[in-house]
Amino acid sequence: DTGQLSEIVNHNLRGKQYAVAGTLGALEELGRRLGDGQPGRPPILYVPGIDVPFHSSALLVGVDDFRGHLNDKLPAHIEADGLVGRYIPNLYPQAFRLDRSFVEGILTVRDSQVLKDLLADWDAASADRDALARTVLIELLAWQFASPVRWIETFELMTTPLERGGMGVERIVEVG
Repeated sequence: DTGQLSEIVNHNLRGKQYAVAGTLGALEELGRRLGDGQPGRPPILYVPGIDVPFHSSALLVGVDDFRGHLNDKLPAHIEADGLVGRYIPNLYPQAFRLDRSFVEGILTVRDSQVLKDLLADWDAASADRDALARTVLIELLAWQFASPVRWIETFELMTTPLERGGMGVERIVEVG
C-alpha cells in the first residue's frame, strides 16, 4: 500500500478490464504487483493526456460545484417519461425510476443530503414528477463525476432478458 490514490474508476469487463485512477507512484506499484501480464499484452496501459482522476474519490470536493453547474445548464423542465425506464445511471445501475426505493438505493452508494431532503418530505417531493426527475438526474450526474463507472452492471441490466428482470436489449451500437 503506497498511501497514494489508486482506485478502480471504470468496471469495464468482469475479471479482465478495469480502469484505475491514481498517482504515478501508485500506478507503478500496481504494475509491479500485476507482473508481466499476458504475452503481448502489458498489464497496464497508460492513457496519455489524462491527468484528472475522473470518477475517483479525489473529485468528491467538486460535487457541489458540479451540481450547481448542472442545475444552471440543464433545461428548467425535464419530462420524467423521457428518463423513466430508459436511462441507466452509472452511479446506481438500475433503470431510472421515480419511486422512494430507487432514491433510497442511490443513497446506498453516495450520502446525498439533497436526496435525504427529498425522502424527508417524499409526498411533497414526488407530487411533481418532472421536478423530481430533474432533481434526481442532477444528483446522479453530480455524484457520477466522482464515482466509479459501473459498466459491467449496466451492460448486464441492458442485456438480461425482460422475463429475467432486465431490459431485453439485443443489439447495441457504440458511437464515439
